[in-house]
Amino acid sequence: MKLRLVAICGLLFATSSVVPAAATTVDPSTIIDYCGNSQTGVVQPLTSGMCLPNEYSLGNAPISRGDSRPRALIPQFNRRYLVAKAAARKAGYSLRITSGYRSYAKQNYLWNREVQKFNGNKKLASRWVLPPSKSNHPWGIAIDVNYGNGSRSGAKWLEKNGYKFGLCRRYKNEWWHFEPLVAPGTHCPAMEKYAS
Repeated sequence: MKLRLVAICGLLFATSSVVPAAATTVDPSTIIDYCGNSQTGVVQPLTSGMCLPNEYSLGNAPISRGDSRPRALIPQFNRRYLVAKAAARKAGYSLRITSGYRSYAKQNYLWNREVQKFNGNKKLASRWVLPPSKSNHPWGIAIDVNYGNGSRSGAKWLEKNGYKFGLCRRYKNEWWHFEPLVAPGTHCPAMEKYAS
């Protein structure tokens, strides 16, 4: 299937007044990476070579759990967030990670606290906090954005535009929770009702 570069760039440019170059046909199978600029928020497909010095590699696929647990956010996921943050800033919105990577122990603590809050009902508790074996926070591939600081408009902007950077809101009941569920420029899947 062939796509027009204009269509790809139309999906990938955040809120930008930049007009894409003349239409060119690009075979999606030739896209080896997406490059994102953390200063401008612009994302574009890379078909050969390397990203420019001011750009980050964002990958060309969803980001999933690795073979071993990291000790921070997965770098490629963090780069996607930084490019999205730049695009949001350019559009007049503020993004801030209020919770990202969590150790297994921290996630376990939060899980147990939520279970206590729901009087031992694990099913209800897991609608808001997953046990550490199921949560993607200890795998460095989940972030909570603007939670607790009252700025829902930035998270709403990310919900609408995050797919351009490969970021998706995952749960209907958590307006703040985002994961790298898709390749940059690919529309996000339907949200799950809640975590469990």
